[in-house]
Amino acid sequence: LSLAEWNYRTIEQMNAWNNILAFKSCAVFDNIVVYAGYLIDIDNTIKDVFVFVNENYGEGPFEYYSESYLFDQWNPLNEDGTAYLYSDETTPLIPYIVRQEIWHSSHMNVIIKEYGTKISWSGAMGITFEVENSPGYYYPTWCQIYPKEFVFDLITHEFSFYDLYVEGANPNDNIPMVPWDLDEDGFVDSFDENGDPEWVYNWPIYYPDGNEAFHENNFKITQNENWLVSVWSDGTKVKRFYDGNNAFAAWEDTPEIAIIISADNGETWSQPILLNANETPELADQIPCYVCPGDVIEIISNTPGNYHGKIHLFYLDDNDFGSYIQGNGLNNGGILTYAALDIEFPDAWGVSIENEEVPQPQITMFNYPNPFNPETTIQFSNEQNQQNEQIKIEIYNIKGQKVKTFNSFPNRGLGTSEVVWDGTDENSHPVSSGIYFYQLRIDGNSKAINKMILMK
Repeated sequence: LSLAEWNYRTIEQMNAWNNILAFKSCAVFDNIVVYAGYLIDIDNTIKDVFVFVNENYGEGPFEYYSESYLFDQWNPLNEDGTAYLYSDETTPLIPYIVRQEIWHSSHMNVIIKEYGTKISWSGAMGITFEVENSPGYYYPTWCQIYPKEFVFDLITHEFSFYDLYVEGANPNDNIPMVPWDLDEDGFVDSFDENGDPEWVYNWPIYYPDGNEAFHENNFKITQNENWLVSVWSDGTKVKRFYDGNNAFAAWEDTPEIAIIISADNGETWSQPILLNANETPELADQIPCYVCPGDVIEIISNTPGNYHGKIHLFYLDDNDFGSYIQGNGLNNGGILTYAALDIEFPDAWGVSIENEEVPQPQITMFNYPNPFNPETTIQFSNEQNQQNEQIKIEIYNIKGQKVKTFNSFPNRGLGTSEVVWDGTDENSHPVSSGIYFYQLRIDGNSKAINKMILMK
């Protein structure tokens, strides 16, 4: 036996960053290695999401993609039009400049989902404002930070995000929800008894002190096929009391575990499941924080009308509320705790139980061998194949460029067809090794997409 030889490498662009804070995590899928997250500069004027992508097991250069995630935000007036929500008390009709940006999302993980086509991580965006004649942006002490799922498409190289909670009228339009205008009609949804704009409170950070939020945030995401689960340590009720609302006195030192689920790879998300010592008997007398799910969701049942998955969770049951490392709470330890949850997922195909008797076209597609060299057979079947359907198989590289199209297929039986790809493009030139995607189109509509690996 010989000892393993360890080595390391650096990413040149990261080495060149000066006065930049980069909050990131790493993920691996087959030969793809990615780093993803967000960065800010020392002057707090740059807030970018970014990814580094390498398709050769981490060897050679990484491709870099980034996009600014600063969003202008309108500043609402009170009901009688005498003061802006964000303004100086002495000059209430001179508004601060307001925006939304990624905020307090530095402790996250990254996954690669949808057969290696998308990078995903969860975090939060919050309200910030710029005080007149005082450079730099500040965040209010209020509960105005909201979880998101951030996504990068490895084929189109586009960034996007989804309003996990709280949702706006259109949570996946790449415009952050406005906490005082959830129907997105451009008007304040409601005013309080003093005529001030009301908003939906949220603080997805277990500790209520805004000065500690930089250190105490925690966002994690996990997956299994088309199921996703996003988890964070929530302190919305704790902070409501901390900010002076005595109606939340029972939550003074009671953070919550927040869990939201998706059955369609993040196209839609549920409302949060909240677990806490006040309302969850299994967590009585606990102070759960730093929650982390297992790498995969265990499938319990995956049949129509009965989709169940088990989520494995670890968290710290702290003996005293507050992180002693940050100077809060007592230095008296805690207990690393494990919990398993059986969660019911909605029907993955959006078909209600009462409609299950309606036959749905069953399409299967796969290739063999996979990985392959020099050729592979792509086979697909459609139980309701019609003679006049226009069928194509299109092959794309990892950059989203079309490599080859097949329009005719030998039949092996009713509804079953196959084609052999020899690893060449439309001009019969050999393509390079790497990941490729093959897509089945019927009458111009995409019906299935799979991944294959050419290894030379």
